[in-house]
Amino acid sequence: MAAPEPTVLLGPRGLRLWEALHPDGARLSTADAMVAEEACRLVDRLDRFDEQMSQGAFLELDVVDDDTGAVTHVRVVVDRVVTEARLHALALAKLLHELRRIGTPASEDDGDEVDEVAARRARRLAAPAG
Repeated sequence: MAAPEPTVLLGPRGLRLWEALHPDGARLSTADAMVAEEACRLVDRLDRFDEQMSQGAFLELDVVDDDTGAVTHVRVVVDRVVTEARLHALALAKLLHELRRIGTPASEDDGDEVDEVAARRARRLAAPAG
């Protein structure tokens, strides 16, 4: 059975995490689903920060209006990308911990996304600045 559709637009890794949080199509309570969606969005945002750190001094996003479906392209100048990425990684870790605490069904593969994010963060922090 497939995971229920998220109510927000997710990127590839966010979608993989969403599916991992819904093994065998398990449904979460509304509150838990909101926490899960935010965790998935943070995974995607961390990917964009990672791209940002390797490409330039700005972050480009497409913002979709939930009511009208209108897409607005936004360019954000980011002065402290590494700091923001660290804060987002901490927020993601807290949300994932909360999901485990409230009894989200788990499988052997649940840690893959978390482990991958942690490994990427460690590599980024170990790399020389500049």
